[in-house]
Amino acid sequence: MIQVIVDNNSLSTEFTNDRTMGELVEYIKSTIDPSSIIVSLTKDDIPLSDNDWKSNLSALTNSKLEIKTGAKSEFIKIRLEAVGNLVGNLIDRIQETSVLFQNGSIVEANKIFSSCLEDLNALISWLHSIISMDSEFYVTELKIFSGQVKDFRYVAGQLQQQQLFQSWWALGETLTTKLIPLLEAMKTLGIEAGKRL
Repeated sequence: MIQVIVDNNSLSTEFTNDRTMGELVEYIKSTIDPSSIIVSLTKDDIPLSDNDWKSNLSALTNSKLEIKTGAKSEFIKIRLEAVGNLVGNLIDRIQETSVLFQNGSIVEANKIFSSCLEDLNALISWLHSIISMDSEFYVTELKIFSGQVKDFRYVAGQLQQQQLFQSWWALGETLTTKLIPLLEAMKTLGIEAGKRL
């Protein structure tokens, strides 16, 4: 049977080996203090992989599942502290993409740009989910963020048109003058939201 440790305390479970890791974690969630959330979850000191979640416990008999719990506000604060770096890295890559478009390195620019858009989409979803964890506290931030998402959609439409018409210089300019300022505003929103906790 897998060894389960919650906040440095061993937890005995009645789970059989034909259950999955996901089922075990759901069970553990039901046993922790309702005012706490899981802030860290590792198997043998490594974060769980997608495959781990689906694994039968029989395949993990010599493993150790370690869970740390904490206050929801602390979890949110830690995540929001990362916004500055995440957005800053994305801005750097978008600036690089802008220069490449304007210098005519279209293939390389499109490759980086595609990756940037995927990361931007994930970042928007991630930040929304973090702020939404305390929607009563972050009413104002959610309202502002909703407006920012509409602005991102508008700029995305402009970028798509510029790509369709192969207006590479204009696309690079839009990245610099419209998308990056939106990212800066999103970064500020996340950082300020974290400071409120």
